[in-house]
Amino acid sequence: MGEARPVAERSRPQLPDTVKELPRLAVGPTVLVVEPNPDRQFRAARMITLLGHRVIGASTLGGAFALLAACPVQMALVDEEVCEGDVRGTVADLKALQPDCRVTVMTAPEAEGSGVRPARHEFLDYVPRPLASDDLKRLLKRIA
Repeated sequence: MGEARPVAERSRPQLPDTVKELPRLAVGPTVLVVEPNPDRQFRAARMITLLGHRVIGASTLGGAFALLAACPVQMALVDEEVCEGDVRGTVADLKALQPDCRVTVMTAPEAEGSGVRPARHEFLDYVPRPLASDDLKRLLKRIA
């Protein structure tokens, strides 16, 4: 039976160069993603995390309110569908819990004529779905 070698002598696995080049993960501001569709929520969370931000997620407004009451967040990305037709009221309720949180509503591409455009003065920004990397980077620069 061979002798155990000290830790310093063992070969350690090497990270691939692509992994070494990734930014440090989850060190930036926290973003709440409120999206009822689990696939879209996962994709948004993955993009945000790779851009260096923490992510917490909820699929309902009730879950979002509970998270906002417990965790400080710098941005909330809220899918228009969870607003149940009351975008202004939803944004006002979110801002009441955390006044400094930047609320961004994710809209369907055809939502240009929906209630989102008239409600734009109530929140700071909106972004069309599906989320594009450039749009997300632009939004996240505002809270960095």
